[in-house]
This record gives sequence, C-alpha cells and structure tokens, in this order.
Amino acid sequence: LESSAVTDFFTRVISMDGDVEGVTTQQWLIEQVGFVEKVIAKLTSEHVDIHADVAQAMIDIMGAAHWGTPLMTRMVTEGTSRLLLETVMDADNPKAFKHGIKIFNKVLRGLSVAQDDNPDSDEDEDKPKFTKPDPIGPLEQLPAPIQVFAGHLDQFCALLKAPLCKTTILDQSLYTYEAFGFDRMVILEMIDVVLDLNYLVINKALLNSELFNIALDLIFEFGHSNFCHRSTEIIFVKFLENSGQDAQLAFLEKTKLAFKLVDAEKLERKDSEKPMPLYKPYIHRIVNSLGEIAERCTYLKAVLEEVEGWSELLTAVKEERQKLETASAGAKAVEDEPALFQAPSLLDSTDEISSDAYEEGRDDDVEDLHLEDDQDMDSTNDADDYDADQAEILLTKQEIEASA
Repeated sequence: LESSAVTDFFTRVISMDGDVEGVTTQQWLIEQVGFVEKVIAKLTSEHVDIHADVAQAMIDIMGAAHWGTPLMTRMVTEGTSRLLLETVMDADNPKAFKHGIKIFNKVLRGLSVAQDDNPDSDEDEDKPKFTKPDPIGPLEQLPAPIQVFAGHLDQFCALLKAPLCKTTILDQSLYTYEAFGFDRMVILEMIDVVLDLNYLVINKALLNSELFNIALDLIFEFGHSNFCHRSTEIIFVKFLENSGQDAQLAFLEKTKLAFKLVDAEKLERKDSEKPMPLYKPYIHRIVNSLGEIAERCTYLKAVLEEVEGWSELLTAVKEERQKLETASAGAKAVEDEPALFQAPSLLDSTDEISSDAYEEGRDDDVEDLHLEDDQDMDSTNDADDYDADQAEILLTKQEIEASA
C-alpha cells in the first residue's frame, strides 16, 4: 500500500461493475479476502514505517466507493470500528494513532454526507438506502461508529489532554515548548464531524465529559498553535448553535467561558522570553459569535451581561470589527475609482462596447477576495478575513515537521 500504483489498482477494483456467479468484485474482496481487516492489520507496530501510506491509501479507496457498497457497509460495522480504534489507541503503538483516526474521521464524514443526502427517499429505487436515525433518539439506534465513539469518549478526552506521542521543539528564539501535535488535531477534527451529525444524545455526552474544558485550556496552553485555536473556536460555536437553552446555559456554566474570555483579554505578557500568544484573534471571534448567539437568545444575553467586563469586551470587539470593515470598504472604494490616465487602446475600445455588454461584464466581476477563511463571502469583511487567514499559517514549519 506504500506504492501509489497498488492504491490505484485497488481503487479501480473497488469501482468495477459486474459479478461472477452472483458475487461482485467488492463482495469477493471484502467478504472472502478480508480486505478491510488486512489493511487495519498494517497499522500495527510491526508496520510503523508505512502507517501514513496505509492511511492515505485507505482514505483514497473509500473515496472511490459509494455509500451502501460492500466496502462502506463493512467500514461502518461495529466490529470494524472497534478493531480500528483498539489497534491505533494502543499505548505500545503510539505512532499509529493519528493515521488510524484519519481513517475513522473519513468514515464519520461518510455518515454525515449520507445523512445530508438522505437516500431514504423512493426517488431512485437502485440507490443504496441509508436508514436515517432519529437525531433525538437513543444511542442504540445511531450508526455503529457513533456508538463506538461514545464508548471511547473518555479515552479521547484523556488523549486530548495527554496524547500518546509528544514532541518538544525549539523555535528561532531558542524557546523550548511542546508541539500541539497531530494527535490532538485529529481528535478535534473528529469532534467537529460528530457535531455536524448533531445527535442529541452525543451532544449531551460531550457536554457531560471534560472535552470542552480540556479544549479551552489548550487554547492558553498552546498559545503558539493557530490550528488549536481555530479548531476549538469551531467546535465551541458549532455546539452552541446546535444546542437548546438548557445545553447552552450548562455549557457556559461548566466551562466558565465568558469569565475566561474576559480574563484572557486582561492578561499581560509577563515572561519576555516566552513567544507572544497568537490566540487573541480567535478569542475575539468566539466573543463576537457568542454575542451574536446571545442577541437571538435573550436568556443567554442576560447571563453574559452579569459577567463583569463582558459588555465592555463585546463592545470593544464589535468596534474593532467595525473599523476593519470600514477600512476594507474604503479600500474597495478607492479601487473602484476610475483611473486618471488610460491607455489609448482602452480609450478607443470604450466606444465600441455597448452598455449591455458592459453590464454583462460587470456581472462576472469577482469583487470578494474569496479567502479560504472567508465564511461570509462579504467583501466588507475582507480585512478581518485576511487577518484570520494569515493567522492560520503562523504554525511554524518546525512544529509541523516535528509533529509529523
């Protein structure tokens, strides 16, 4: 599987149609050869040198399979999920964790896509059916990978706090610190996907665990890791937006989020040798998102306003965003002003262009920067989007190489 040609071969085999004596190629590969189990066996400590290749190969092969095919059906069984997690969560096999969880996250994303597509309808009789679970129903009726995830939630929390693999790196200022690491990153990615599924019983389990408290502490512990800050911001906001009144209030009470956000704003840099924390933009984004949610939920607004310093912090963040939006709008207005001097060719060609053609050309203009982090697709926010987008790449090359 470390050879791209082998991966390409299996990807083509998975995509083959037809059968021999009623057995399709995928059925033969999955049921008689035991392909999935053989791939997972490659994630044991004896094959540590090819873990990354095995994980990427399996992700590519799953990408070539459709929902409801023998491969995906086997991947979402309880037995496969347990085998995968038991293999990669072994303390004697620490290098496998980040690679195995990438495969598990791919399975969870497949569930999310299948749920959104909702092939339960009768529009296509030949389309594989997906029995969409009741989002507010009990755990027992949820897909097997989700049930297995729930059973390992406490272990995931422990690994988020103390991963199997730790790396200490030395930056350019000769300051030594622990890298955030890919083990923690894939766990936060997994929580993000689980929140997209939005199952009530799982959301309650997350709230009752120590996950959110650990994630919040990681923001301040790893002040240099924007991957940590961004991922935590996403799961916090997503949980609050998906939850009802009781869960939202319990989240704020358990994490003391508003108090910690206010305290973080007051912190001053005391140790001149320690790198300047990079979490401030993300703290402000959480403050702004929480303020927007509170505007729609008056009970939250009342609770937040009782926190000393919250109103002042929220006002300051809004003013900061307003300044950025004003500056962005001003810069755009300058760009839209006609040039004082134009090339002769442009002046000559203007008269030949009809007004209809001119308006049609304007419709094709792309006025927004469309940055990777530009979630609102609004040009007035491009300055803020640019700052956030730049903050995403501040994780040093040293940390990425050390974590890998």
